[in-house]
Amino acid sequence: MRKYTFLLPAYKGKYFEDTLLSIKRQTYKNFKVIVSDDHSPDDIQCIFYKICGGDNRFSYRRNEQNIGGDNLAKHWNMLVDVCDTEYCIMASDDDVYAPMFLQEIDNLIDKYPEANMLRGRAQRINGSDEVTAVDAIAPEYENQVDALYGFFNLKRIHCLANFVFKTDILKEKGSFERFPLAWGSDETAYMKMSTNGVCNTPSVVFSFRISDINISGKASDKQLALRAEARIENLLFFEKFVNNIKSDGSLLSKNRILEFSRLYQESWLRQIREGMEFSNWKQFKRCYKFLCAKQAIKGKIDALQLFYIWYRARKVRK
Repeated sequence: MRKYTFLLPAYKGKYFEDTLLSIKRQTYKNFKVIVSDDHSPDDIQCIFYKICGGDNRFSYRRNEQNIGGDNLAKHWNMLVDVCDTEYCIMASDDDVYAPMFLQEIDNLIDKYPEANMLRGRAQRINGSDEVTAVDAIAPEYENQVDALYGFFNLKRIHCLANFVFKTDILKEKGSFERFPLAWGSDETAYMKMSTNGVCNTPSVVFSFRISDINISGKASDKQLALRAEARIENLLFFEKFVNNIKSDGSLLSKNRILEFSRLYQESWLRQIREGMEFSNWKQFKRCYKFLCAKQAIKGKIDALQLFYIWYRARKVRK
């Protein structure tokens, strides 16, 4: 029985070969990989068989239509649902794993079996494989409060593919929230899975790629509305979640919860204020139109929440 599954929704072919090779070269061998071709225009299947043909740990499937373009979290959850190993990794099609990634994760699991989530220390690379940023060294084990404080307040590199989740617990907690465009779906999974603390590898074992193919063009009116809706859902999720974080009673723990809460909300509100969704009345009305077009009553409620969040965002200090 395999212990880990790399769940790999694939759409972009440019760096896909590097990703597959990095997984194939893991020194820890007890894993499998499900590549899910999201109806890509690139020849994902050809790249897959070139690198992984003959290796029975790797399997390939293709969606009949593109799922991620509509809701990436839906594709993620579909893969989590079919995962039958104890742990899963939601990989991506352009990032790179160091050969010791799984071995270092497995060493931590032996020491902290109660943890539901583990994180490989990350670095950021560009399209030419040049390192542009590196995570600070995090404690080997952090309780929930310290983990949330560190992840959101100490500017660690935010990505998804360097996390390892206990599959059953991830399913039990509803997997990934299906926010529009999957914006915040990874961070809310982190929050939900942090209950029993988080383990971190001491070594840099993951490279998160930021390149020209990650950059979105100018947002359409519909995209503006989806982004705004995602901000609403993230803030509403957070304001409910933060009330359930348990402090150990110390002043430090209480202060870290307050600081985490303040900075998390300010970061989202600041993004709204700086124009990621809308920055003037004309754009707000366009968002309102798209929200109401989906569901008349719910759209109006969402629009009122949106207006309130926009009002709050304008007050966030620089």
